[in-house]
Amino acid sequence: MKKTPGIALVGIALLIGILLLGFGIKNTYELNKKTENYAVTEGYLSDYELRESGSSTNRSYSYYLTYSYVVDGQEYTVTTDYGSGSVPEIGSTKEIKYNPQNPEEAVIAGISGSIIMIFMGVMFILIPGVFIMGFLTNAGVFEKCPIHVFDLFVGLVPIVIGVGAFYLMADGFSFKAAFAAGGPFALIPFLLIAAGVFVIVKNVFPKKAKGE
Repeated sequence: MKKTPGIALVGIALLIGILLLGFGIKNTYELNKKTENYAVTEGYLSDYELRESGSSTNRSYSYYLTYSYVVDGQEYTVTTDYGSGSVPEIGSTKEIKYNPQNPEEAVIAGISGSIIMIFMGVMFILIPGVFIMGFLTNAGVFEKCPIHVFDLFVGLVPIVIGVGAFYLMADGFSFKAAFAAGGPFALIPFLLIAAGVFVIVKNVFPKKAKGE
């Protein structure tokens, strides 16, 4: 009976992760389908809005970035659908996809709210996944496996989180953009990846004992 709350929390987290991942993939697919015939132009960061969220005692702040772009001599703007923790340099550019029939209808290429939802879904799946893999390991499911499956999974968790965090921070896989956006915090994803690789190398592929 004591294990019931823990099992329930793992199940709830896993369910939330699956839902976030599913909706994120669905929304991303629908957006890509909708914009596949959109024209492409270059936009520049022209403004931003600071928004507050949370309770009166625990406030969080996010920046919603506005990009301007010109089509046939007319200027339009489009704003990110997600909050950012920092503001890039005013005038920095982004690829903008817009509807040729209605240029006011546009999206900013790269990171979107749906992609962030996918990342959050993966995290919600990975964390309870560690407990599930631990339970399966203790139950002897992987007893005959030639490698340490649990340690492999534990090592993969920080690697996946690190790669995802770097992608979100850099809006792609640009080292320059990552350090411009996160400064010294841009090192955190690399530390996570290094930690994951260390766990895998040390525990999944241990050195053979002398004499073997």
